[in-house]
Formats: sequence, structure tokens, C-alpha cells
Amino acid sequence: MIPVRYAFQLSASDAFELHPDVRRFVWANTLRASDVNAYDSVEAKLATIAVNESAPELRRRKAFFALSQMVRDDHVCRRSFFAAGGATALLQLLHPNANPGLRVKAATLAADLFASPDPEQHAREGARFDEIHHKEARALKHAAMPHLIHMTTGGSADAREKAMHAVRAALDADAGDDEESAASTHRAARRAGGAEAFEALAEFFEEAAKGNEDTREYHATLARDAGSVAARLARETHRGGIHHVEL
Repeated sequence: MIPVRYAFQLSASDAFELHPDVRRFVWANTLRASDVNAYDSVEAKLATIAVNESAPELRRRKAFFALSQMVRDDHVCRRSFFAAGGATALLQLLHPNANPGLRVKAATLAADLFASPDPEQHAREGARFDEIHHKEARALKHAAMPHLIHMTTGGSADAREKAMHAVRAALDADAGDDEESAASTHRAARRAGGAEAFEALAEFFEEAAKGNEDTREYHATLARDAGSVAARLARETHRGGIHHVEL
């Protein structure tokens, strides 16, 4: 069980289940080659600061910036982040009631995690850790989808754009996955009203394109991207009694 001192501790009803094999592990880095508890790692401490609503906002932003830089490109840091319940921390920051600035940053990190699933992890650590990470990343996509869809419906244009990129990254990541997994991600998006939200988002960016000549082409591109996602979520077929989504 994650120590109570960490704000993002998991509960029995949480969607994420920590695998015992990643609660303690040997760092694959010669500078940190020791048996370390993930909950005492730098990644866990930075995440704790980022989700601490009583901490100064600047401190939270800096902590999340450092955390993002670490887990975005380094598979060891990312494994530590997930092992310490980082997925739940990210969900807290994506929640509609979260700090708006941190919420945008969390959506950006989510998009990066979805788009870059540690290509070298399997070769370095074997199928066991690869399977664990894949399971947690999939659970994160499904759990984050309602928050990301909600984020496209209000707030700044930048926030809506970042949320759109995260949703697209989640859908694209599942394109190479098994059919049922891909369909389940689409279902999560559809249950959250994704098709309708992205239709509205396309209209939002179309209006934005009319308002500023300097950003007209950019917003027009975003409008087309949003319309493409809306159409993608709206397409569905039923085969063999199972709900499938055309990719």
C-alpha cells in the first residue's frame, strides 16, 4: 500500500493495480544502481509536490516540469513513476477541478506518454515489465479519456488543443494494438461524448480562424483535425454481436 504521506495514494476501488514486481526494482542506471523503493524516488516526490494543492503554484509548476522531463524520455524514470502510482497523480491533475495551468501541462504529458510507449523497454527489461507498463498505460488512457474530452469543451484555445492532441495520441496508440483494446479506447471516448465534443471543437476553431488573420491557417488546421477525430469516433460497426469501431 502506498504510504499515506503521498497525496496520490491508491484506493481499493482505483482503476490501477500496482504489480508487486515493480514495487521494488534495481535501477538500470549505473549512477543509481541500487535496490530502491519507487515510493522514495525523485519521480514520486516530484509528483507529490505537483498534486499538493496547498503548495505554492510556482513550486507545483516547477515540480511538474521536472517530472515531465524525466518520464517523457527515460524508461527507468517512467517505470518508477508508474510504480509509485503516478497514473493516479496524472489523473488528479487532469480533473476538471484541477489547477488550469497544471491541467494543460498534464494533458501534454499524457499525449507524450500515449505516443511514446518506451520502445527500448522490452529489449532492456524483457516481456514482463513491458506487459506491466502496457497494462498501466492502457488503463490510464481509458481513465483519462472523460477528463480529456471535458477539457475540449471549455477553457482556453491552448487547453482545448492540448486535450485534442492527447485524445488523438490515445486513439493512435491503440491502432497497433489488439482489436478489442482499440475498441475499448474508442468506447471510453464515445461514452464521454467524444464525437459531439469534437464536432463542437471543430466549430470553435473554425470561428477562431475567422477572428485573427495571423492565426487563420493554424486554427483552420486545428478545425480540420478536430473534425477528423469527430468523424473517427462517429464511425462504428457491429460484427458478431460485439461493438467495434472502425479505425
